[in-house]
Amino acid sequence: PLTYNATEKTATAATTPGSSIDIRARASNVRGAGPWSAPLQATALLKPNAFHGGDCGEFSWRQTPETVTCVIELPRGRKDVVVEATRETLSAGLGDVLFFDGARLLRPVAPEARWEIVDGALHITLEKAVPTFRRSDHWDRLFATGPRVDTALLPLSLPSIASG
Repeated sequence: PLTYNATEKTATAATTPGSSIDIRARASNVRGAGPWSAPLQATALLKPNAFHGGDCGEFSWRQTPETVTCVIELPRGRKDVVVEATRETLSAGLGDVLFFDGARLLRPVAPEARWEIVDGALHITLEKAVPTFRRSDHWDRLFATGPRVDTALLPLSLPSIASG
């Protein structure tokens, strides 16, 4: 649904991150209304989390200039983790539960993944093949088809591993 605020002259659409809406506009004044504009497609973006990544429901991710880390809450007491990473894909799961099966990453990474269980959550850390020091270069999503984070809301530069 679209909500219009006449005082602020803004319109807000309640959407799910990753969903798209078509927007058209027209001007009006005392002489009448003008023609409608051509449709413009807009995609809803996620607000970045405190770690400069995104909270995607079943997992979250974070980034530094050098790394991206995927965080998955594990069922209580489970530690039978299986992780496999290539330069372009990530697979992760438990003995009988698959979280990702060859999911294509947004950009290439070093072929080895580091993982650990911290406070009942699986942390999978991947080294970026190309570090991202400027906001315009930071990853806007972990996977090629995942919901995008609004990188315009990130700081101009991210804290490095060495400084954080």
